[in-house]
Amino acid sequence: EAAEEKLLQAEGALAADDWAKAYGSAHVALYIAERDFFPGCDLPWAVEMRARMALVRALECEAASALGAGATELPEAEQNARRAVALAPFRESACRVLMEVLEARGNEAEALRVYAALRERLQSELGARPGRAVEAVHSRLRGDAEPSFAGGATTRTFMFTDVVSSTNLLE
Repeated sequence: EAAEEKLLQAEGALAADDWAKAYGSAHVALYIAERDFFPGCDLPWAVEMRARMALVRALECEAASALGAGATELPEAEQNARRAVALAPFRESACRVLMEVLEARGNEAEALRVYAALRERLQSELGARPGRAVEAVHSRLRGDAEPSFAGGATTRTFMFTDVVSSTNLLE
C-alpha cells in the first residue's frame, strides 16, 4: 500500500515536472517494491500481492525523474529504464523513457536500436505498431520532427527570383 501511494505521488509529480518530488517518491516505491514479499509463502494472497508489487512502474518513474533532474542522474536513469524494459518489454512508456535517457547521454544510435527492437517485438507478436509518444521520440531522433520555436510557430523563408531573359534561357 505504501509503495502504491508513493507511486501515485511520483506519477503526479512527473506530470507536474516536479523532478525532486517525483524522484523521492519513486525511490521509496522502488525500495519497497524490490523487497521480497513473504519469500517462500505460496498462499494465493501472497502470490497475488507479489504480482501487484509495482516494481516496473517504480523503475520507470525513477528513471523519468532522474532524466528530468539532469546530467548527473543519467547513469541511474539508464540503469533503471533498462531494468524496466527487461522486466516489461512491451511497456512502451518504459521504452520511451529509455530512448530519451539514451538520447540525453548522447547515445542516439542506441536509442534508435531500442525503438527498432520494440517495433519488431510489437509487430511480430501483436501485429501492432508503437504508439504516438514513442513515434514522436523516434522522429526526433531521426531528425524528422518539425523544428519548433517559441510559441510553437515554425518560420519558413522562401526566396523568389526573376532571371532576366529566362524565356530565352529556357528555350
